[in-house]
Amino acid sequence: MSPFEQARTTVNGGENQSTRPSRQEARTLLKKIVDLPTLPAVVQKVIEVVEDERSSATDLARVIMTDESLTARVLKLANSAFYGHHRGVSSVTQAMVVLGFDVVKSLVLGISIFNTLWRKGRKVSAERKKMWLHSVTTASASNVIICATKPEKRETAFVAGLLHDIGKVALLSVYPQEYQDICRSADIKNCPIQEVETSVLGFDHAEVGGWLSEQWNLPPEIVNAIMYHHRPTAAPADSRILTSVVHVGDLLATGTEEGDGDWVLLVDPKAKATLNVTDADLLHYAHEPSIRGDHLKDFMAR
Repeated sequence: MSPFEQARTTVNGGENQSTRPSRQEARTLLKKIVDLPTLPAVVQKVIEVVEDERSSATDLARVIMTDESLTARVLKLANSAFYGHHRGVSSVTQAMVVLGFDVVKSLVLGISIFNTLWRKGRKVSAERKKMWLHSVTTASASNVIICATKPEKRETAFVAGLLHDIGKVALLSVYPQEYQDICRSADIKNCPIQEVETSVLGFDHAEVGGWLSEQWNLPPEIVNAIMYHHRPTAAPADSRILTSVVHVGDLLATGTEEGDGDWVLLVDPKAKATLNVTDADLLHYAHEPSIRGDHLKDFMAR
């Protein structure tokens, strides 16, 4: 029985427990994911701009204008009711002034990577929307949380939060039906999805996201935050604060989406110690109006 057949057995109420796949099975599954397309030139250029402290709004505007879809999204967001710009924003340069350089950099990088993954395989609209909404909420939460520790890292925290689940996007894109089976199995068993993923695949979405982001030459701190966001204390020491922030942001986002106030109980105690926060602090963060990021949720729509 293949790993994915085991997942279907579990979902369909089978009594046999899934066993970890062999190394060869795991390698076969992983190869298809690792063979995902390389990032397009526009994304590579965005990353260069994000990494270069000398880059300006003009530099990023030039990159965005080479991509019609990104240009349309940026203009749509700048003209949204949230920003209240009554005269109408008609150029990317104007949009940069309205939205802010950091916001545009972060969102363009995130949407470019999401789109690269979604082009592979069949489009799954409901899951795509759900993942984007969760990613935006996690990014907004991470942005708020890190301000108490390292406010100069706000942009990095936003990007790491936005991309923390790209491993899920990759798995769903390459194995749409099979990965939905894994998601259903986690729901039925009421357990963390990474446990089912590891049991069925031999690896989880955080590892896949880490491998992909490393392959795409994203900044090491962001790679580590993606790879270890479920195990923040396993992250390298120089990435532990950012990883802990994304860990908390992810749980906060899930709690907000599900209306579950018990999310604080799932936060790794060592992550709280790393950030020097209490449960009361975390609950306070959850009530920040900017956490919802409603004005950013349409950014995915074509």
